[in-house]
Amino acid sequence: MSHRRTQDPVPKGFVGSNPTPRTKEQTPELNPIQCTLFLMDKGLKESTIRSKIKRVKRIAKMTEINNPLKVDRWLMSSDVEEGYKANLYQAYRDYCEYTGLTPIDRTFQRVNPLPYVPLEKDIDQLVSGMSQRYGSLVQLIKETGFRIGEAVRLKVSDFDFERGIVTLNTPEKGSNPRQLKLSNRCLGIVNTYIHKRVLRLNDRIWDVDTETAFRSLMKQRKRVAERTSNHTSEPLF
Repeated sequence: MSHRRTQDPVPKGFVGSNPTPRTKEQTPELNPIQCTLFLMDKGLKESTIRSKIKRVKRIAKMTEINNPLKVDRWLMSSDVEEGYKANLYQAYRDYCEYTGLTPIDRTFQRVNPLPYVPLEKDIDQLVSGMSQRYGSLVQLIKETGFRIGEAVRLKVSDFDFERGIVTLNTPEKGSNPRQLKLSNRCLGIVNTYIHKRVLRLNDRIWDVDTETAFRSLMKQRKRVAERTSNHTSEPLF
């Protein structure tokens, strides 16, 4: 007489042979594209969104991003400056708003040290040792104080070579549009680069995003420092 083997009952709360408990709500997953669209809807700029997504990815790499308590513990124990912790926390708050999670309330005290001001000869040496593209960009930033993101969005039409001025119509971080006088050296370097690329009035001169420009400037700064034995530990940007 054959006996049919009866299947053991599946424990309540488990699905089939997968020992994963059923939950009422599916745990949200990190979706950079959807998160980016969410931040765009909040009116944030592209460079700000990229920075926030990068920080959220770092949190997800270091701890369980969907567990606010574990994120809080990791954040408080991280050996980083308070300012960076504040940036990580703000990025995580946006992520929690996107996913419907509730973050642990924290306040971080930012420390704003005096900025490092390089010597003019160091900047001139840097400009001379860089490519024409980034040398002209650094010379412009030196004379105007424009942020990198502001400078790389400038068009040929923003320069008045006859009057020797540049107009910033798209400032960042709530700054006001402004016009500034440029030296003949800066005008000559920028004008030479414009003619080399055969640009039209509505063309962006450097035509690169902020993050790429910053990385390229850091690489060229390091190469110039190694070539000239000027191993300064301080950033020039």
